[in-house]
Amino acid sequence: MLQDFDLERASYHQVSAFFWTSTDIRVVHNHTREGTPNPISVNAVHRRNHKVTYISGFETFGLNADNLAEGLRKACASSTTVQPDPRNPKLKQIMVQGEHVKAVAECLIAKGVQKRWIEVMNNAGVEKN
Repeated sequence: MLQDFDLERASYHQVSAFFWTSTDIRVVHNHTREGTPNPISVNAVHRRNHKVTYISGFETFGLNADNLAEGLRKACASSTTVQPDPRNPKLKQIMVQGEHVKAVAECLIAKGVQKRWIEVMNNAGVEKN
């Protein structure tokens, strides 16, 4: 039986790889960090006369960028791109063409991320140059 991990403790684990057995999950590579994890950022913005949705911070929750982008492409029926996160080039950021905040949040919840760890910002209505 699978259990939710409590991520509000003083330390949390960043899972980079794991494998499944019939009864449990075994963590292969495990990195311990102090503090609470940052939530996944889902941000819809208006860029160059187009609306796009950026997703970042999902690596902390054990989500693979390429697999998540493929799932979002199918869920949103839109093009997706995986690129380095401008705030931290070691991490990835996914860009989905169009304003798909609700569909992205639903996809993340379906992948096992609790709703409290998803931070949604919708700035697509404001024109930015």
